[in-house]
Amino acid sequence: YPIDSPLYRDLRDLFISQGYSLPSTAGPWSRDELLFLLNKLDASHFSEVEQKLSDSLYEELTRTEQAFSIRFEANLESYTHTNTTDFITDEDWVYSYLDRKPLVNIPLEVDLGPFYAGGDLALVNVPIDRRDPNNEAVDGLSDLFGTFAFTTNLPVQVGSDELYLDANIPYRGFLAAGGSGWHLQVGRDRLSWGPGASGNFMLGSQVQYHNQGRVTAYRDSFKYTFVTSFFPHPDEIGAHSTAHDQADPIKGLKLFMAHRFEWRLLENRLGFALNEGIMYQSASGGIDLRILNPFMVYHNYFIRQNANSLASLEVDYALSKGLNLYGQFALDELALGKTEWNLPTSDKHPNGLAFMLGLRMAKPVGKGLLSGHLEGVY
Repeated sequence: YPIDSPLYRDLRDLFISQGYSLPSTAGPWSRDELLFLLNKLDASHFSEVEQKLSDSLYEELTRTEQAFSIRFEANLESYTHTNTTDFITDEDWVYSYLDRKPLVNIPLEVDLGPFYAGGDLALVNVPIDRRDPNNEAVDGLSDLFGTFAFTTNLPVQVGSDELYLDANIPYRGFLAAGGSGWHLQVGRDRLSWGPGASGNFMLGSQVQYHNQGRVTAYRDSFKYTFVTSFFPHPDEIGAHSTAHDQADPIKGLKLFMAHRFEWRLLENRLGFALNEGIMYQSASGGIDLRILNPFMVYHNYFIRQNANSLASLEVDYALSKGLNLYGQFALDELALGKTEWNLPTSDKHPNGLAFMLGLRMAKPVGKGLLSGHLEGVY
């Protein structure tokens, strides 16, 4: 189930309304994992609306799947914008590129016991199409965000003779395998680690997709996740690229690698997670196998020419039934002891710090569940 799945949203609200700490905030999630989390709740304390919500989740997570399924979805959206001078990037829009629906989407699923494959064949518009004088794409700039007063999710726009169709699909397509208490996934999918509503420090939902390999295992009150995500080397993209046509070989490598340790404590009222990740790059394209260690402390790799590490801590606590307090802390770089002892002052890297504090609520009201959040980030 993807990171924006309504099933996870309903499960999270059910945990909050029952006075539990948040269910694992590291997605995507397998069916087995969501069912594992749902079974942690005590149904004897459910209100009528909570029972209905729990029943709908259980029905979805236990239904029999077909070996092969295909669906068809169509959406027509239009967007109006009066200021075509100052607000012309994706970041200026509350309804962002990731929120916009594709004109046509064909979800495919293959379910073969322990093996699962899924993907979305979508007809979407390009997120970036504006170029600089060197004919390089400029991040965040597109005719579809504010250049015209009226746009749609059609590939052809009024007032333009351009075709805005994105050929880089699918954004979501992968093979997965799993069983009771574990799963692994290889392919394209969005990732998100953390409870943040506006985003997260280590892995956020704003990235369109990760070309990733991920393994997750969970049991009792502990969960472990290890993920790798591959990107082009900076020398292979933008103004630094030496490639001129599709016949040129790919040379460089950029790799994100991270591990995550999660605990549920104090009778499921306290959630606690430690994350650490590293960005590693090599101009030659080779991977030094010494860095591929799921249990290494990545800050102890003193290889600044090739890598940079980031660590974060997440905590959430159920204040009462219906209220959950959560926070995140992230540390980029770590000036400790003689790590940078022999560097001149101008070359030393300062610690980069980030903080988040938020409050989520979810309470039964009438025949529904009222939910909301308040969040601050520094």
